[in-house]
Amino acid sequence: HFHLAANSLYHANDSDGILSVWTPDPVPGPHPGYQMWDMYAYWDTFAINPYQMAVGSLPDSLMLHILHMDCGFSMPIAGALTSGFGYRWGRQHKGIDLDLNTGDTVVSMFDGVVRVSGYHSGYGNVVLVRHHNGLETVYGHLSRRYVKPGDMIYAGQPVGLGGSTGRSTGPHLHFETRFMGLAFDPQRIINIDSGELYDEYLTITRVLFEMPAPPPSAYKTRKPASYYRRSQYRHKH
Repeated sequence: HFHLAANSLYHANDSDGILSVWTPDPVPGPHPGYQMWDMYAYWDTFAINPYQMAVGSLPDSLMLHILHMDCGFSMPIAGALTSGFGYRWGRQHKGIDLDLNTGDTVVSMFDGVVRVSGYHSGYGNVVLVRHHNGLETVYGHLSRRYVKPGDMIYAGQPVGLGGSTGRSTGPHLHFETRFMGLAFDPQRIINIDSGELYDEYLTITRVLFEMPAPPPSAYKTRKPASYYRRSQYRHKH
């Protein structure tokens, strides 16, 4: 009934209209093998991390089957790594940056359901997908979004086009992997060079979410923004 109500109020020229605030009923469970239905208690179409879970509250160890039930997998974009997970310029960088050109197609990493699709000041145009395997992925700085909250999507299906919206110094994809709202390095599960998963299983421990300590250079005075926009800087860092 929410879906029908939203469609009746939606206008083609209002891409940020009623659908961006629609909160659908969760699909009735149980869903054997779909770990997301057992782990997440509610549905929020606005916040990137509505759970506010402390790392210390996690179990000592939890095994996720990230490619269960023939779940598909696809690299979001076939771009080179330009910035890693960790501290950058004295601030936490909770994902990785992958190089692209404005207008390049960005796709979903796994099968799942779109939870967030909107504009957030830091991320710019951003899409967040909750996957059946219990993970969530974030796709930031998009120039255009193709999906809306509640959309069922598959691995390799486009979520939008790459760009440089939000807090960005040039066209790239800011990509995050999260578990219960907690970000961890995507390179713990994917090999950027080969574009493949390291394993079909992921062991969740508290250590997974530890952010590497920043080097002393991270606290140096920042250079003018124009410096960071140079492509040669972005490809060296």
